[in-house]
Amino acid sequence: MKSLIFSLLIVLPLLGETMEINNFKTDIFSKNSSNLKKIKLDLVFDINSTLPIPKYKLKDALNIVVSSFFIENLFTSQTKEKFKEVLKSYLKKKHNISVENIYISDIQIVNQINIDDLIKRLKDKKIINNNESIKK
Repeated sequence: MKSLIFSLLIVLPLLGETMEINNFKTDIFSKNSSNLKKIKLDLVFDINSTLPIPKYKLKDALNIVVSSFFIENLFTSQTKEKFKEVLKSYLKKKHNISVENIYISDIQIVNQINIDDLIKRLKDKKIINNNESIKK
């Protein structure tokens, strides 16, 4: 009997699920400008469930929670931890998904190409002629 209880204590914590969200891109606000900035996240979730969890629920929560932060704040250790706690709480409250841990495996600001800025840079470097007409 003791060995059965011991076996259950060893096996039950392993019955969770690990899910990944990779290349999640969304636009969020910057404190320093009125323009939106694109961010890319890769996250790993340790979920306390043996039932399948639809990824769309994780993505929905992620989209809502990440947009409540400024881009500059998401790059500090303290705010990353706060972000993970808010995301865990939102998943539990909204979708009844209990998450043990969230790991940020990658976070990047995605540079968006501004065509006018690109043309100006090409002209400045004399790669294209200033008199050339460029179709956008």
